Amino acid sequence: MLKTTEKHFQYVDALRGIAVLGVLLVHSAILTRQTGATWILSFTGQRGVQLFYMLSAFTLCLSLDRKHSESRPLRNYFIRRFFRIAPLYYIVIFINILLKHLAPEQSSLTHLKNSDVFLGFLFLNGVRPNAISLVAGGWSIAVETTFYFCLPFLFRQFKTIPQILTLFAITAPLLHVISKVLALQSPDIAHEQYFIFFWFPVEFPVFILGMLTYAIWKQYLRESELTLEARRQISGILLLTSFMMYCACLPFHDVKLYFSSFLFLPLILALTIYAWPFFVNRLTIYVGKISYSVYLLHFLVLNAMGVVLEHIDAYPGHYITRFVWDQPLGLAAVFLVAFGISLPLCTLSRNLIELPGMDLGRQLIAHKEKRYQLDPEPIPAQP
Repeated sequence: MLKTTEKHFQYVDALRGIAVLGVLLVHSAILTRQTGATWILSFTGQRGVQLFYMLSAFTLCLSLDRKHSESRPLRNYFIRRFFRIAPLYYIVIFINILLKHLAPEQSSLTHLKNSDVFLGFLFLNGVRPNAISLVAGGWSIAVETTFYFCLPFLFRQFKTIPQILTLFAITAPLLHVISKVLALQSPDIAHEQYFIFFWFPVEFPVFILGMLTYAIWKQYLRESELTLEARRQISGILLLTSFMMYCACLPFHDVKLYFSSFLFLPLILALTIYAWPFFVNRLTIYVGKISYSVYLLHFLVLNAMGVVLEHIDAYPGHYITRFVWDQPLGLAAVFLVAFGISLPLCTLSRNLIELPGMDLGRQLIAHKEKRYQLDPEPIPAQP
């Protein structure tokens, strides 16, 4: 039997780590003004967000499958989601509010209304093109939380591979066309980008791919008995398939969103079969555990690094930035420094904010479950 449930699905943590490193790479490339082949390869890191989405759908489907013994699984599902996402997200919003008054040029709230900030606290900043930039990267949080509300219904109605595949085949072209039409009618580039990439409907089929990945794993791989050699061979074929799809997608464009996201399906399945050390190792697993903090906080780190580099540029006789802007070595240096700063910062964030938040959610669920067992709802009287 494939022992994929051991050690908390380490391949999931590893893939989260790879995903957030890809996001850090593309934002480092933007900061260092990369061009040419370096930019093309770095930009593929943007799809780390879509890998997050697919892993989220995969793990949430697994969680919903396991929670049948709870008295109120749907209520507990939303409690878990809120306390997983909200604490750090709210703190980052408050940091931006503080920056708005102390360093307005570094705050994403400078040109936003109070109503936009309020929408952010409700995870509804994704419903307005202006509010989507509430915090750097906050658009994906809005998309993710919207999917949280959709998943319980989707999970009940679409369980089999044919059903999920049909849902993807219908929604992907339909929502792509709708988004494209709205983008073409947009009054400015901000609204155009919103409909092409940032709003929930255009990202919805990516989550469906995550559900499809889970359905395939559940039906064909979870209980499969394969020899070690067979696992390696099948996993290797799937990895090769994923790599060939990656190469076929170069250069990545938003029009290839679903095709370039589909390459993660064989990648995830490959690592459920065999955890290749190149992908699943202590570093990627650890980065995956702190990936949520890295995702939200690395923007602050890169912004600070950008300020330092701009100050260096302002003084004649300093040539450090000559080796940074437009240079692959500059990209590598900024990426490594940003990662080096983010690692301890995000470790603290996880230990001081994320884990206590999740513990609070678990305590609330335990309290409500215990209360229900002590005082169950009365059975309605028969008419």
